[in-house]
Amino acid sequence: SSDVERIRLQTARETARLMKAYPGLGVDELLRRWLAVLNRGGGDYTYAQITESFEVYRTSCGLRESDLTTALDRVVSVESLHSPLDCVVVSTPPQEGKTTYLIYYIAWLLIRDPQMSVVYASYNQERANSVSRQIRMLVEQWTPLQYGSASVRRWQTDRGGGLLAAGRSSAVI
Repeated sequence: SSDVERIRLQTARETARLMKAYPGLGVDELLRRWLAVLNRGGGDYTYAQITESFEVYRTSCGLRESDLTTALDRVVSVESLHSPLDCVVVSTPPQEGKTTYLIYYIAWLLIRDPQMSVVYASYNQERANSVSRQIRMLVEQWTPLQYGSASVRRWQTDRGGGLLAAGRSSAVI
Protein backbone atom coordinates (compact mmCIF):
# COMPACT_ATOMS: atom_id res chain seq x y z
CA SER A 1 0.00 0.00 0.00
CA SER A 2 1.05 3.63 -0.36
CA ASP A 3 1.31 3.97 3.43
CA VAL A 4 3.84 1.15 3.59
CA GLU A 5 5.79 2.73 0.73
CA ARG A 6 5.74 6.11 2.49
CA ILE A 7 7.11 4.54 5.66
CA ARG A 8 9.83 2.75 3.66
CA LEU A 9 11.11 6.21 2.74
CA GLN A 10 11.88 7.01 6.39
CA THR A 11 15.47 8.01 6.99
CA ALA A 12 18.16 5.37 7.43
CA ARG A 13 18.65 6.59 11.01
CA GLU A 14 15.02 6.02 11.92
CA THR A 15 15.07 2.55 10.37
CA ALA A 16 18.24 1.67 12.29
CA ARG A 17 16.66 2.94 15.51
CA LEU A 18 13.54 0.82 14.98
CA MET A 19 15.65 -2.26 14.19
CA LYS A 20 17.55 -1.81 17.47
CA ALA A 21 14.35 -1.28 19.45
CA TYR A 22 12.77 -4.45 18.05
CA PRO A 23 15.58 -6.94 17.45
CA GLY A 24 14.63 -10.04 15.52
CA LEU A 25 11.77 -8.49 13.56
CA GLY A 26 12.05 -8.14 9.81
CA VAL A 27 11.69 -4.80 8.05
CA ASP A 28 8.22 -5.65 6.73
CA GLU A 29 6.94 -6.54 10.21
CA LEU A 30 8.46 -3.33 11.62
CA LEU A 31 6.71 -1.34 8.92
CA ARG A 32 3.37 -3.03 9.64
CA ARG A 33 3.73 -2.22 13.35
CA TRP A 34 4.77 1.37 12.64
CA LEU A 35 1.74 1.77 10.35
CA ALA A 36 -0.52 0.45 13.14
CA VAL A 37 0.96 3.06 15.51
CA LEU A 38 0.38 5.83 12.95
CA ASN A 39 -3.22 4.75 12.47
CA ARG A 40 -4.02 4.48 16.21
CA GLY A 41 -4.96 8.12 16.53
CA GLY A 42 -2.24 9.02 19.04
CA GLY A 43 -1.87 12.29 17.14
CA ASP A 44 -5.30 13.35 18.44
CA TYR A 45 -3.85 14.07 21.89
CA THR A 46 -2.00 17.17 23.04
CA TYR A 47 1.03 17.29 25.31
CA ALA A 48 -1.15 18.76 28.08
CA GLN A 49 -3.63 15.89 27.80
CA ILE A 50 -1.10 13.08 27.88
CA THR A 51 0.91 14.56 30.75
CA GLU A 52 -2.21 15.08 32.85
CA SER A 53 -2.96 11.39 33.28
CA PHE A 54 -1.20 8.08 32.65
CA GLU A 55 -4.54 6.59 31.64
CA VAL A 56 -4.86 9.15 28.83
CA TYR A 57 -1.26 8.53 27.73
CA ARG A 58 -1.80 4.76 27.82
CA THR A 59 -4.94 5.14 25.71
CA SER A 60 -3.17 7.45 23.24
CA CYS A 61 -0.50 4.76 22.73
CA GLY A 62 -3.04 1.98 22.26
CA LEU A 63 -1.93 0.02 25.35
CA ARG A 64 -4.84 -2.25 26.19
CA GLU A 65 -6.37 -2.32 29.63
CA SER A 66 -5.96 -5.55 31.60
CA ASP A 67 -6.27 -6.76 35.17
CA LEU A 68 -2.59 -5.92 35.63
CA THR A 69 -2.88 -2.36 34.27
CA THR A 70 -5.94 -1.76 36.45
CA ALA A 71 -4.12 -3.02 39.57
CA LEU A 72 -0.93 -1.11 38.78
CA ASP A 73 -2.89 2.08 38.04
CA ARG A 74 -4.24 1.83 41.60
CA VAL A 75 -0.90 1.26 43.37
CA VAL A 76 1.77 2.88 41.18
CA SER A 77 1.62 6.65 41.26
CA VAL A 78 3.95 9.59 40.95
CA GLU A 79 3.48 10.09 44.69
CA SER A 80 4.71 6.54 45.39
CA LEU A 81 8.06 7.55 43.91
CA HIS A 82 8.51 9.93 46.84
CA SER A 83 8.80 7.14 49.39
CA PRO A 84 11.83 6.87 51.69
CA LEU A 85 13.49 4.65 49.06
CA ASP A 86 12.30 6.73 46.06
CA CYS A 87 11.47 3.57 44.15
CA VAL A 88 8.70 1.21 43.12
CA VAL A 89 9.21 -2.56 42.83
CA VAL A 90 6.80 -4.66 40.76
CA SER A 91 6.73 -8.45 40.98
CA THR A 92 4.24 -10.75 39.21
CA PRO A 93 4.56 -14.08 37.35
CA PRO A 94 6.22 -14.12 33.90
CA GLN A 95 4.30 -12.98 30.80
CA GLU A 96 1.76 -10.88 32.68
CA GLY A 97 2.63 -7.58 30.99
CA LYS A 98 4.84 -5.96 33.66
CA THR A 99 7.56 -4.85 31.28
CA THR A 100 5.15 -3.45 28.71
CA TYR A 101 3.30 -1.49 31.40
CA LEU A 102 6.56 -0.19 32.89
CA ILE A 103 7.93 0.83 29.49
CA TYR A 104 4.93 3.09 28.94
CA TYR A 105 4.80 4.28 32.55
CA ILE A 106 8.49 5.24 32.64
CA ALA A 107 8.16 6.96 29.26
CA TRP A 108 5.16 8.91 30.58
CA LEU A 109 7.07 9.94 33.71
CA LEU A 110 9.98 11.24 31.63
CA ILE A 111 7.67 13.03 29.19
CA ARG A 112 5.82 14.60 32.12
CA ASP A 113 9.00 15.51 34.03
CA PRO A 114 12.06 15.62 31.74
CA GLN A 115 14.26 16.42 34.76
CA MET A 116 13.49 13.06 36.42
CA SER A 117 16.25 10.45 36.56
CA VAL A 118 15.20 6.80 36.26
CA VAL A 119 17.14 3.56 36.71
CA TYR A 120 15.72 0.53 34.91
CA ALA A 121 17.29 -2.63 36.35
CA SER A 122 16.91 -6.08 34.80
CA TYR A 123 18.43 -9.56 35.04
CA ASN A 124 21.05 -8.75 32.37
CA GLN A 125 22.41 -5.75 30.48
CA GLU A 126 21.07 -6.85 27.09
CA ARG A 127 17.50 -6.94 28.42
CA ALA A 128 17.92 -3.60 30.21
CA ASN A 129 19.24 -2.05 26.98
CA SER A 130 16.31 -3.43 24.97
CA VAL A 131 13.81 -1.87 27.36
CA SER A 132 15.78 1.38 27.39
CA ARG A 133 15.54 1.59 23.57
CA GLN A 134 11.78 1.19 23.69
CA ILE A 135 11.38 3.83 26.41
CA ARG A 136 13.66 6.24 24.58
CA MET A 137 11.67 5.82 21.37
CA LEU A 138 8.44 6.73 23.21
CA VAL A 139 10.02 9.67 25.05
CA GLU A 140 11.51 11.12 21.84
CA GLN A 141 8.01 11.50 20.41
CA TRP A 142 7.22 14.19 23.02
CA THR A 143 10.48 15.33 24.64
CA PRO A 144 13.80 16.23 22.97
CA LEU A 145 16.87 14.30 24.03
CA GLN A 146 20.16 15.91 24.93
CA TYR A 147 22.40 16.37 21.91
CA GLY A 148 24.80 13.43 21.65
CA SER A 149 22.72 11.24 23.96
CA ALA A 150 23.12 8.16 21.76
CA SER A 151 24.05 5.52 24.34
CA VAL A 152 21.22 3.13 25.05
CA ARG A 153 22.72 2.38 28.47
CA ARG A 154 22.48 5.99 29.65
CA TRP A 155 20.62 8.75 27.88
CA GLN A 156 19.29 12.14 28.89
CA THR A 157 16.54 14.52 27.96
CA ASP A 158 17.47 18.08 27.06
CA ARG A 159 16.35 19.04 30.59
CA GLY A 160 18.90 16.80 32.34
CA GLY A 161 16.71 13.86 33.35
CA GLY A 162 16.92 10.50 31.65
CA LEU A 163 17.42 6.79 32.06
CA LEU A 164 20.19 4.48 33.18
CA ALA A 165 19.73 0.87 32.04
CA ALA A 166 21.40 -1.54 34.46
CA GLY A 167 21.84 -5.28 34.23
CA ARG A 168 22.87 -7.59 37.05
CA SER A 169 26.34 -6.68 38.34
CA SER A 170 26.09 -3.15 36.89
CA ALA A 171 27.30 -0.24 38.91
CA VAL A 172 24.45 2.17 39.62
CA ILE A 173 25.87 5.48 40.70
